[in-house]
Amino acid sequence: MNSGTASSCARGSSKCARRGLSPEREKIRLVQNFSELSISPYTKERLSRAGFSIPTPVQAAAIPQALEGKAVLATAQTGTGKTLALLIPIREDLLKQKTPGVAALILVPTRELAMQGIYQWRLTGADLAEVEKQMREEKNLGNYDAKFFVALLRGVLMQHADLEAAVAPNLDRPMDELSPVEFSVLLLAAYELLQHPEIPYRVIINEAVELAKTFGGTDGHKFVNGVLDKLAVQVRAVEVAAK
Repeated sequence: MNSGTASSCARGSSKCARRGLSPEREKIRLVQNFSELSISPYTKERLSRAGFSIPTPVQAAAIPQALEGKAVLATAQTGTGKTLALLIPIREDLLKQKTPGVAALILVPTRELAMQGIYQWRLTGADLAEVEKQMREEKNLGNYDAKFFVALLRGVLMQHADLEAAVAPNLDRPMDELSPVEFSVLLLAAYELLQHPEIPYRVIINEAVELAKTFGGTDGHKFVNGVLDKLAVQVRAVEVAAK
């Protein structure tokens, strides 16, 4: 696997709005040094003081595009500097922000953990308290938002009947014929679509598709994408229409 790749597209593009990135990857000039970036002197000084001089491939590709206000979708292995690639543009935007309010939404692997908890519940039939206890006792969970994890896991398991009822009309098979991964990913995404309007529907669907790619069968992500596209039209009609 390459250490990192990035695609970008101009904000406002109709294809960007629908897909989150342009259909063709732009040719991106990779910066060779953090000093080449169009960022504030203070940020450059802090990077230098912290020992950062040469960006990793994903940083070199993603940061300049994000600084230009373009939407960026980046994939890279763990430990290649994706977090810094996101935080530098966010910091620069925050420095320019003149009015209070939400300026950035940072998502961590919390959905993956919540999905694993739902998966475990689906397979074992354990109650919510037991699933939550076992997930918390797992080692090597990494950095995650514990509060959001609990909210997602409890929300899905406590409302699973309503979520299944929302998802079922959009399926091409009975709910009990879904694989455990498909079931878990769809219920998690359905919960977010219904209960977290502050998170863009496209972000929720993209995250669900990535989970299905990582843990599901060969074409499971395509099935998940199709189901959630239909559900989004039903429960986020205004937002979808605006895109």
